[in-house]
Amino acid sequence: MASYGRWAARLRVPLHFLLAAVVLLFARPVPELLGAGAILVAAGVAVRAWAAGHLRREGAVTVTGPYAHLRHPLYLGTAFILAGFAVAAGRAGLAALVLSARPSRGNEEVRQIIRRSSDDLGEPGFDIYYGHGRINARRAIELTLIWPDCNENWITDADDIPAGTST
Repeated sequence: MASYGRWAARLRVPLHFLLAAVVLLFARPVPELLGAGAILVAAGVAVRAWAAGHLRREGAVTVTGPYAHLRHPLYLGTAFILAGFAVAAGRAGLAALVLSARPSRGNEEVRQIIRRSSDDLGEPGFDIYYGHGRINARRAIELTLIWPDCNENWITDADDIPAGTST
């Protein structure tokens, strides 16, 4: 158990940087999402700063500041920060879900699945206001599970689309 604790403590920060790099690989944020995410991140940082200012590690349990209202305000602040990054990243969360359903998918395949499974809004096809449309997680997972790479070129392209599936 002690060896796991040392391993986890040593790799905690590098693994967060690796996760951030993966999110940035898939993220295509737009200004509105960046703004909304920044507000959540700022709220999370403020809650964590407030909580850390009242935390006393030696002696009795802290019951002042946010600890008078919440049992774990540092966790709440972290949750706001993570939610902010998730909002700012946009479709990166869906990319992780697609990869969890079929880890062998490549980056371009994941992008195509997300684009083709999105609900088209506004003008038909891509437009400047809605982009490729609203992501549809259920349809993305369905396409992930039914789309084979028929021509084995490691990219889900037009040759791989099942008959009757809209593009």
